[in-house]
Amino acid sequence: MEQIESFCEQICLLYEGEAIIKGRLNEIKQNLGYRNLTLSSNKSIETALNEWKILFEILYAYIIIRVRNDKEAIELLNRLIKTVYSNSQL
Repeated sequence: MEQIESFCEQICLLYEGEAIIKGRLNEIKQNLGYRNLTLSSNKSIETALNEWKILFEILYAYIIIRVRNDKEAIELLNRLIKTVYSNSQL
């Protein structure tokens, strides 16, 4: 998606020959409302996310979490830092 964003203002997604989404890219992203927060895989992070009942997927060596916006991503990162890294040396 990042490559598309760099040169397209409008997009159209097709499914079986039918346009299912079309319009300005920034408006589509706002309406769909999710972004991916990608972190390096770490058992402590996975444990915290499971305890908080936050859905995520693991892809290769990464944890992928769907967030609605940058604010939610930053809040989650701050929470992880306080919880996961509070007792470890950085």
